[in-house]
Amino acid sequence: MTGGELIAFKASDGKELWRCDAAFGYTSPHNLFVADGLVWVSNEPGINQTDVTEGRDPLTGEIKRTINTVEAFDAAHHHRCYRDKATNRYLLFGRTGVEFVDLATGDIQRHFWIRGTCQYGLLPANGLLYLPGHSCGCYIQSKLNGFWALAPKRESGAVTVDEYSRLEKGPAYNKIASLSRAEPRDRQSKIENRNDWPMLRHDTARSGCTKTEVPESPKLRWKVKLGGRLTSPVTSGNHLVVALSDSHSVAALDTRDGSVLWRYTTGGRIDSPPALYDGLAIVGSHDGYVYCLQLSDGQLVWRFRAAPADRRSVAFGQIESVWPAVGSVLLNNDSVYCTAGRTSYLDGGITLFRLDPRTAGVLARNQFYSRDLETGKQPDSLLEDVELPGALPDILTVEKDNIFLRDKRLGADCTEYKGSYLPHLYSSAGLLIRQGKRLGRRRQISTERKNPCPRGRRCIRLQVQRRTGCG
Repeated sequence: MTGGELIAFKASDGKELWRCDAAFGYTSPHNLFVADGLVWVSNEPGINQTDVTEGRDPLTGEIKRTINTVEAFDAAHHHRCYRDKATNRYLLFGRTGVEFVDLATGDIQRHFWIRGTCQYGLLPANGLLYLPGHSCGCYIQSKLNGFWALAPKRESGAVTVDEYSRLEKGPAYNKIASLSRAEPRDRQSKIENRNDWPMLRHDTARSGCTKTEVPESPKLRWKVKLGGRLTSPVTSGNHLVVALSDSHSVAALDTRDGSVLWRYTTGGRIDSPPALYDGLAIVGSHDGYVYCLQLSDGQLVWRFRAAPADRRSVAFGQIESVWPAVGSVLLNNDSVYCTAGRTSYLDGGITLFRLDPRTAGVLARNQFYSRDLETGKQPDSLLEDVELPGALPDILTVEKDNIFLRDKRLGADCTEYKGSYLPHLYSSAGLLIRQGKRLGRRRQISTERKNPCPRGRRCIRLQVQRRTGCG
């Protein structure tokens, strides 16, 4: 290709066979594909409205097939800054996310919740779609971040959920469960001891604040090496509990001398610390389960599978559930709130549970799935300007009796509130971002106004310096 033309030469003698117009992409070279026996080339400068609509005979340049790709293009956004890709069956546009165009049927599937990396894009290979990491802030409410390898839909179809196998009772189950049948007590998740730090960022609002007194010149009391990458710690009474993320374990230490009281190993990576409540330590794991342990000795009370099935994948060199559970569950009004899943656009979405903290009885649940249930397509009704509403896993927060999963406002029964937005403190990139590695650094927090916009166009931005050691 030279300038704005595609030129075809005969391989045996170098003679020109044919030529046609060709166009550059958006800050990227021309697109040129040989797919399904035909030659496809960009013909729309900047790839703004449609592109790659003609399939030509490789020897003559004659147009053999014409397809309509308008549906793959969204006027609210420019094309991504990399070349498109193709397989023998699909054109894979990078207009807004990843748009699949079936060369045989013309059917178009749009996926704004994934994208490739700048200048390179994505790679279809080995029957998978590889998506390298990127720094884009668009569609951050629903878009996957990181390096992903996505597979086609399984022939078996929907996942079969066995509700009766979700709960596994531990050695301490009967002892703890009997408390729920005793005379009711006032358990409103209030922090009675101001010296405690019982959950991530201290309280259900994730304020990161405490009224406890701190010496003006603190001195080292003890130091313990546990090994590996640690989450931030949580405390209750004389117990300090921390998760060792990559070794899948939870450890409890005595706050007075640092001695290790007990350890418990789960079946997967733990991304954030447990929540401590009423003599219990409750934590989610990337094996898709939520674990409840006795704070006194670490004995298992119960294990609840928040994932719909026991199906595994590889993440950061380890095996974990297709639907990992967030470590720092929410303890609010004598209930455990936990989530499992990676995005509301993948593998059936994200499930939110409300559980009894002593028995793991299911009190309420909600499923967040953003695709059309019949076609599997991304509904046009969800598009808002250059935002795509959806759900991503994160630390749950509370504000004025409302529960929040990022910008989603929920009731105590897990149902989503569709009314006006309530201002609350949250991180547009997620409170889980690099948990355990950001102590002492600045991070950006948003106070949500009318319409949350993760890139800050309609948000109040506050720069918050994290000063506490239990962040």
